[in-house]
Amino acid sequence: MTSRSKADAQMARAATTLGIGVAGLVIVRLFVQGLPMFQEAGWIVKGKLTVVAAAVIVVDAMLISILVGFAIQLRACLQNGFPRCDAIASRRGVLGISQRPSASRCWSGRNSQQRR
Repeated sequence: MTSRSKADAQMARAATTLGIGVAGLVIVRLFVQGLPMFQEAGWIVKGKLTVVAAAVIVVDAMLISILVGFAIQLRACLQNGFPRCDAIASRRGVLGISQRPSASRCWSGRNSQQRR
């Protein structure tokens, strides 16, 4: 199995997981919003949070976790698909880009007295 076919299989698996997860949670969300037992359950916090709203919040949190998982899988697939370019880091000295200055240099002297 070549690296290209491994990447394609990994991407297909991630897309399938995303599709099944999103479709399942959309169906669950529609059931939660439509079932009378959730609507008649009333309030969790009087005047602020109903049972339906809490259930929808939980379903949306699960949906976000599926989307984050897909983003992580996509990132891993893209990282493996492209060669690493270390030349940019080695060119830092030639371009004159220094590291971020330390906090003591940023707030020394008159500026630190004015900020306090």
